[in-house]
Amino acid sequence: MRIRELRQELGMTQEELGRKINQTKSNVSKYETGTLEPNIQTLNLLSDIFDVSIDYLVGKSNIKKQDACIGAEMHELMNNLGNLSEESKKELEKYVQLLNMKDQLDKSKEEQSSVLEKEA
Repeated sequence: MRIRELRQELGMTQEELGRKINQTKSNVSKYETGTLEPNIQTLNLLSDIFDVSIDYLVGKSNIKKQDACIGAEMHELMNNLGNLSEESKKELEKYVQLLNMKDQLDKSKEEQSSVLEKEA
């Protein structure tokens, strides 16, 4: 879970976050350490407060928030993939490669940050 990181980015205390999600400071601490998992309602609240997707919040994705428009455009693009020109297909392939490289870089940064936190 990325709750601690996101909470600290907003300069919020555990107590402040607890008030916003109707939980105790103790529960927020447990969420941050992984000794307690928030229910879906709490995850939805946290997602709204931090303006990130639940997948990002729980560490399943490195994409903070997927724009609904992008999702709809991707869906339409996938449906029409066969109609793309060869040039467009090559451009799309380059874009996907760049996204993969960005995800790998983000993951590497997170791993380095995690190692530094453990050493501190």
